[in-house]
Amino acid sequence: MALTGLVEVEVKGKIYKVQISPPAPMVQLEDLEKALKANREQFEAANKAIIAEYKKDVFTQPPPWEQNYEGPTQQAIIAHLNINVLIPIIQMKGGKAEFSKVETFPVEQRIAAVYKKAEMQVLNDFHSEQAPFKMAVVATMLITLMIIMTIM
Repeated sequence: MALTGLVEVEVKGKIYKVQISPPAPMVQLEDLEKALKANREQFEAANKAIIAEYKKDVFTQPPPWEQNYEGPTQQAIIAHLNINVLIPIIQMKGGKAEFSKVETFPVEQRIAAVYKKAEMQVLNDFHSEQAPFKMAVVATMLITLMIIMTIM
């Protein structure tokens, strides 16, 4: 898969087409480093938006036309691909940019990991909000109290 030009990425059965272009050759190293930082922040913002959308999907179950996974997913794809373009250029210009481990993954794998993280976080939140152990203790106390009341 090419990193620049029109790139097609499949995420959860949907094809996303994004246009990626490398920066101009005369762009200064500082500007490239700022762009790298901005793209990493953009990816994290998209990650948080996907988690928030998934939370909304699980807890409030809005109709499909109110769900927006496409925007944050496209934003994450573009940011990931831009990072993969910027780091080698920064290194060629003498900068010290390095890939983090997840930035080395293919874009489909990284976006799948974002969705998996969203699912796991929502399940953990759901579990902690439901507090099954506390509910079991309260239910046991109520049942015990009812049994004692009927015996007396």
